[in-house]
Amino acid sequence: MPYGSQNAFKLTLSRKKAREEKRKKSPFNTNSADYKYSESNLKNKFPKLSKPELEQLKIKIRKKAKFNSAIDNLIYVIIFLILLGFVFFILKII
Repeated sequence: MPYGSQNAFKLTLSRKKAREEKRKKSPFNTNSADYKYSESNLKNKFPKLSKPELEQLKIKIRKKAKFNSAIDNLIYVIIFLILLGFVFFILKII
């Protein structure tokens, strides 16, 4: 390998060693308990629902999703009409 490839290799090794030393001197203590979470903290605690309550919840969620979808479609139509109006306005001027 010509043109000082051995020096480049040595430089790479020295950079790797410097990175490892810098990582060891991290200001954060990664071994502390602050970085470890127990499973109990990660799990959400939802109430147990009976079948009828679960069905009512599903219906409520579906109604809300349908309502939000209708609002989104209405907004899209209004934006489309505004843009269409601008296009006709610009074409009428030209």
